[in-house]
Amino acid sequence: MKVSIIMTSTFAAVVAYAEVVPVVSMPLNIPSGALFNMDDARLNLIIDEWILYQDMPKGEEREKHWWAVEQVMDWDLKSSGDPEMLWQFILKTYKRKLSDRALGNLAAGPLEELISKFGSKYIDRIEKLAREDEQFNYLLGGVWQLNATPEIWSRVERVRKTVW
Repeated sequence: MKVSIIMTSTFAAVVAYAEVVPVVSMPLNIPSGALFNMDDARLNLIIDEWILYQDMPKGEEREKHWWAVEQVMDWDLKSSGDPEMLWQFILKTYKRKLSDRALGNLAAGPLEELISKFGSKYIDRIEKLAREDEQFNYLLGGVWQLNATPEIWSRVERVRKTVW
């Protein structure tokens, strides 16, 4: 029997591989990155699973991918969140071939939250990328003001070309 331990910021899963694959998971309240360094492979796995969740119909199969959504929310919703990981997630995800649903959820979720909570830290990077990359500029068109300051929001409105 082969045993693997899969860690996220909120869950640990012990997976035993035999003829049947039992999975036991337990919630953990640990800060993102406390047990591992985020590498490209891990971030790509989170992106893959996040996209799968966005595109699947509601049901049990979809819920198997919830852990990735929860990880992304940990980066922006918790006071101990990691806005730089959220930014890296956005940068890598928007370049993928996304369904309209996943694209809309990326704009109205992670990007909107980043601008609302950490806009002053990221607005220069957001503006630069929006000027250089049409695909990112389009993504920015799906963001609403939410809790962004008027100053940050006016900069978003000036740089984006389309609102959808």
